[in-house]
Amino acid sequence: MTDIIKRIENLFKDDSMPPMILIDGDWGSGKTYFIKNKLIPHFENKDKKVVFFSLYGISDLNDFRDKLLSVYSMNDKDASTGFKDLSTIFTKLGSVLGESNASNLGAIANSLTGMIKHAALGRIKGFTLILDDLERVADDKLTGLLLGECIELAENNQIKIIVAANAKKITTNTMLEKAFVDIIPYKTSPEEMVNIAIEGIELFEKNKINIKNEVIRLDYTNLRVLKRALFRLKPVLQKIKESNEIIKEPSAKIATSTILAICFAHYEKHYTKKEISKNVVRSEIIKIHLDNKGKKTDPPSMKEKELSIILGNVNTVLNTLDYCFGEKLKINIINDLNLPKKKDPLNSMITGNYIYGTEEEFVLGIALLKKCIMSKETVNFEQWGKACHMLLYFSRFNYINDTEEDLWVTINEFKNIIDFAPNDGYTSWISSIDNQELKNILREKSASASNKSQNIATKAFKDVMVHSWKNALETEIHSSQSNKVLSFTDSEFLNQCIENWDAIDIKEFNIALGERYEVLTSNSYDQELINLKGIKKMLEEKLQKMESSFKKGELTKLLHTSGKTLKHLIDIQAKNSRD
Repeated sequence: MTDIIKRIENLFKDDSMPPMILIDGDWGSGKTYFIKNKLIPHFENKDKKVVFFSLYGISDLNDFRDKLLSVYSMNDKDASTGFKDLSTIFTKLGSVLGESNASNLGAIANSLTGMIKHAALGRIKGFTLILDDLERVADDKLTGLLLGECIELAENNQIKIIVAANAKKITTNTMLEKAFVDIIPYKTSPEEMVNIAIEGIELFEKNKINIKNEVIRLDYTNLRVLKRALFRLKPVLQKIKESNEIIKEPSAKIATSTILAICFAHYEKHYTKKEISKNVVRSEIIKIHLDNKGKKTDPPSMKEKELSIILGNVNTVLNTLDYCFGEKLKINIINDLNLPKKKDPLNSMITGNYIYGTEEEFVLGIALLKKCIMSKETVNFEQWGKACHMLLYFSRFNYINDTEEDLWVTINEFKNIIDFAPNDGYTSWISSIDNQELKNILREKSASASNKSQNIATKAFKDVMVHSWKNALETEIHSSQSNKVLSFTDSEFLNQCIENWDAIDIKEFNIALGERYEVLTSNSYDQELINLKGIKKMLEEKLQKMESSFKKGELTKLLHTSGKTLKHLIDIQAKNSRD
């Protein structure tokens, strides 16, 4: 930065052209930060007047002149005297001569204001004018007019002019070459970028080495993207700092590497979430281009190679991508980032953090992996799948003596007899398994574990629903359960609910039923059809026995919605049969 300032000062000594310099840098390269925090203070320390403003939003040449005079006059009382005096004169004249002459006075004032403006522009001299965002001017014609005006100011008013812009975004580059004595390329170094981005933030200062190493590895060039990444990283580092469950130093390093890499890939290199999600795991395709049977596969594309290098050893789950993309505001630092837990060698093996342990802990971890895949007790499905994956990985690269053939014998023996604990149905982690045969097994077996979880969630929802539909909608699982309420609500269960519900419960249930099923256009709803037929019949019989009341009125509406929904589902079923 100091070199650029010296270069600017030397160029201003060259009187062969008007003293105009262009600082050229990409969006987010740190030009504006450099101007505000380095360049302007440098000139002001030398008692030189500086006027700085952005050209963004300037609509025409007069708009530019007005803004220049306005910003200049803020620090120079004499420069605005003419305007103040003129305004005062016409205000007084208007009050004396009356409203009928106001329009004539306004026309005269506008004419004289233009004259005064030109006079005022002629009076402002001997300062440094810094203009930002030239590339954001509306069109090339206006850009040309503004540069022409700047040349006149530089030549006639002894004003030194510095313009900051992303020259690549200005289509008429010949205009720039003719206007400026020189064009200075600007790029913030990784070290400077880190210093700027973490300035004054203690949490980042303590993790500066991790941040700096990742910025250098990735070759970050956009300061704004880095700040965006650090905005995502800050609460994660804070959670790591406060957690007593994880090993802090490697956790901070993993979190920094993961979040900065994903944000860089998306916000600076413009990879989509779909592209990143395919490469976000340690993929062997880049290393050995072989499938599980030893057959050569298609080599990766240039984009896949680049993305693989960017993501490095990032090993995470979809929730982390959603968090980095700003789609989720919270993240589970242990599960989503695979951070190493204290005194949990099995977790360290599964998450790939075994490297931070000792040889003895690694041996223990291998034993725990084997115990996990051969467990006679209920085991977490995700743990089991990842344990199989890691053992096959360790065998392939000679970490252990067990052959892949022997391990497959064990996996195939236990895959059908092991008791998987209920899970939340989240199975996107399976896509991170690079062994296709294992991936197929896991996709096949995930249904049984998910069904257990589904049954538990449905029971929990029904336990609340039977007493109050409103309360059921306030549970954490309502979004997954209320959308398929007819799949587990038959006439007998709904009759129990109605006995406990008030009119508002029935009204809200009726709305949910109509909104859920009226938009469906395809798929099979066999169970819903069976339940809905029973519900319609139950409501008809119930209403015949009831006296008029709020509740009967809402149940009558529910019967009407049930009939419409039943017809809609029958129509869908008929359409599916024809197709």
